[in-house]
Parts: sequence; structure tokens; C-alpha cells
Amino acid sequence: MGVPTDPDDVTLWDLDEEASPFEGADLDDDFELDGEGLKDAFGLPDRLPPVRLPAEPELAAMCRAVPLLERARRLAEWAAPGRDLTLEEELTAADTVAAARELGIAVPARAEVASETPPGTPEPPAVANMHDVRELARLWELALDVGFLELDVSGSRVAPGGMMDNWPGGTDEEALDVWAVAMASVLHRLEEEAVFDARRSRLLDFTGAGAALMIMMFLARAEGVPVSEASDVIRNAVAGGLPEERAARAWQSWTGIHGDPAEDVLGQLAELGAVSLADQPSGESRDEGPVAQLTPLGTWDMREQLEDEGVEIPLLLPPDQMTAADLLAAAGDLDQEELEAETAAWLELRAPHVAAAELLAAAAGADPTERLLAIEIVNRLGKTAEPAWRDALGRPELRAYARIALTEIAGGEPGVDAIAGLGPDLADLAWLLVDLVAALSDEPDELAQQIRDSIPAGQEQQMFDAMSASPHPDAAAALSLIGQHHPDTQMAKAARRSAHRAASRPKPAS
Repeated sequence: MGVPTDPDDVTLWDLDEEASPFEGADLDDDFELDGEGLKDAFGLPDRLPPVRLPAEPELAAMCRAVPLLERARRLAEWAAPGRDLTLEEELTAADTVAAARELGIAVPARAEVASETPPGTPEPPAVANMHDVRELARLWELALDVGFLELDVSGSRVAPGGMMDNWPGGTDEEALDVWAVAMASVLHRLEEEAVFDARRSRLLDFTGAGAALMIMMFLARAEGVPVSEASDVIRNAVAGGLPEERAARAWQSWTGIHGDPAEDVLGQLAELGAVSLADQPSGESRDEGPVAQLTPLGTWDMREQLEDEGVEIPLLLPPDQMTAADLLAAAGDLDQEELEAETAAWLELRAPHVAAAELLAAAAGADPTERLLAIEIVNRLGKTAEPAWRDALGRPELRAYARIALTEIAGGEPGVDAIAGLGPDLADLAWLLVDLVAALSDEPDELAQQIRDSIPAGQEQQMFDAMSASPHPDAAAALSLIGQHHPDTQMAKAARRSAHRAASRPKPAS
């Protein structure tokens, strides 16, 4: 049974109910996902971190190089037009063997049937039907699903499908649409094949298992998912509603014949170019073993699916189009590894003194978190950022940082003249502390430690007074936070009084 060939109708796990491969199957509902989309089934938020994707022509070039689709097309060209089919709308046994040899697929010496042959009965033929050559059967279903093959009205013959012109030819959009349908086909394969071993699949529900793997990898991003971990998740999903001992027996019975479902699906996704499988570097904290990561094609398709369900997933601009403000704004959605990669790519395209000037200009109008990030990046540029730091002395939002940076450059870089009276004054330190407290407002444990480290004992009231007089827009809020988290109750009370004074000051005219 094929999946829809119109990409607008393709979802990761909701096929048309009338075409469900599970109709009549004796399956439990412990992992029932039919009728639920990805967002609701996995409890995803309305917004996920941004992703970087190649341009459409590059994605299309990737999908045109996918070996799995090339093999499915070769099968379609061999079978059509006019190849006779069985009542199950499959190749005959003789044509199955011929097609397998044409494609270089191994044909078993004896049929590997799911059910055991009763004693005393004749041994079955080597190939009785297409499902005795599993790899070919999968290619056949894929060719039908993506539209490389079409059945005639009677279902007894095949003809070339309408999508033959769209892959690898056709427009970039058309080629990607074919690939997206192939992705849906692969993700449903476990569910469809389960009906051919009804006895072993009776207690296991594979509905949505492929989609679950894709969601895991999409959320894991660059870190990837160890195949062993993916296997455990799929096992818990398909057999989790059973008592432990019964679940273990059902799982062992299935994997003993068909192998690990997670490894099976990931292997097919790798052939499709949706997933890469690589050995985990030694020395990692997790157990060593293969790690699965989404490729750009896999990431593109997952983003398309989730965006259709109302999950916002912004696209990161290419580094040459990204401004300093864009880089700082994206930082909050990226993990440390992703942020380092984005920053390195952005800096590589700019001269250091130009990058420093752009970052500091953006930092002046940024919030404290983004400003601290910009300062950190510019500090890495060392002496080359000295002109930008000198220009920043005229900006009240940056003056404190500029004084500290220029002092450090003058003290550690020969040939740089020190500026007299450059050390930060109390007002500068007050601004810095407000920035720091505001940036840590969502991290109470770290905030409490920073308060202890940043305010010298005996100088608390002096610092609170300077903060309450600071033009920093977050001064009152920062003092209130100190009042909540300062370990000394008297100092906490003093901070709250200063917060009240800061909030009561007339706001400067805009």
C-alpha cells in the first residue's frame, strides 16, 4: 500500500485512515499516535531553536544524489511498462529473482519466512514472493510510493509513474518533493512490514516509531543520538505498555528474526541521505558506539513538517548575510557548541577590527545578555580591537567595558599607549554589576554566587547607592534581585531600599 505522492498530503505518521496498513491487525494501543500530529504527540513548544540550512539548489543537489532513490528508479525502469503482477500487486517470484539480480541484490538460497515450517511439510521454495527478498520488496514499495511506478486499473500490470520526470530531473522543488515522499515512505516501513509477521507483532505497536527517531535527532541537533539510546527509546515505545517480562520476550522474539528496529530504520534513512551514522569519538562521556545525526536534508524535512503544524523554527542567515545584531540575537537559542561554530564562521568573513566595531555597535543597543556576549567575543580579538574600544569610550553602555579592555591591552600589548585615568570608576562598576545581575536573572544559583563575588564586603551600601543613581534602565530590577538573593539579610534589605530609590527617580526625557 503506497503513501500519497502529493507532498502537500505527506505527514510523518498520519496516512489516510482508509489506507492504514494496520486495518484488522491485532495491535495494542499503548503508543497510539493516529490523529495526532508531531507537536501534540511529543508536547513540543510553539517555538524551537533556529537551524541553518543550505539554499534550495544545494538541498536539491543532495537529494538528486541519493542512492536509494536511484535504485528505486532503476527498478521502476526495469519493471515498467507492462510487467505482470500477482494478486497482491507485486512482482511474481520469477520476476522477483530477475529484478534482484538486475539490481545486484542477494537472493536467499532458501526463503527466510517469518513463520516456521511445520515438521514433515516440504521445504518452501527459495523465493515464493517478493517479501522473501526484503531489500527488493522495500524498493518496490518505495517506487510505488514516490510515483516512479503506477498500477493499471486492474492492478495486474505496472506502468511508469508520473514522478519519473521529477527525479532526478524536474525543478529543484519537484525533486525535493519526491525526496520528501520517500522520507515518509521509509518512516512508515516498520509499520507496514509488521503485518507480514502478525504473530510477533501482535504485542508490539510500531506506529510512529520512525517519526519518534526523527524527533529525537532533530531535538538533539549537532550532538546526535547514540544508536543504542535510540534502540532503547523505540523498545520502550513499542512494548512499553506490557509487563516487563512479557515486553522483553516480545522484543527478543521480534529482533531475533527481524533485527533491531532502530538500527533498521536508521540504516534506511542513511541510504536516503536523511541521517548520517558515525562512530562516537573515544573519550566521550556516553558509551562508545555509532551516533545518528540528521543531515541537512533530514533537518529540512523535519522543519517543514513542524512548521506546518505551527511550530516556529527560524532559519539562521548565512554568515555573510548575518549582522552582528543577528548573531547576538541568535545566541539565546543556540547551545554552546552551535554558538561557537556560528561565531567562528561569522568572524572568519570579517577583518578583526571590522568585526569588533560591528559587535560593539550592536552591543550598545542590546540587552545585557547579548551585550556581555559581544564583549566576550571582542575581548578574544585582543590588540586588533583597540580602535573599536577607543571609539566605545563615548558610549555610556560600553564605557566601563572599554576602560577595562583598553587597560588590559595597554598592560599586555607592547606598542599600545595607555590612556591616562583609564581605570573604571564607581559608576562604571555599578553599570557592569547591573548588566551582570540582569543577564543572570533566570539563573538564581549562579546569581547568588556572583553577588557574593562581585561586591566587596564592607562596600555594599556604596555600590547600591551607585547602582540606584546609574542611568542603566535595569538598575531598579537588578537591585531588587540582589535584595532577593543576597546572603546577608541586612544587605538584602539595603539593596531593596536602593531599588525603591532607583525606581522612584524621574526617568530621563526620551
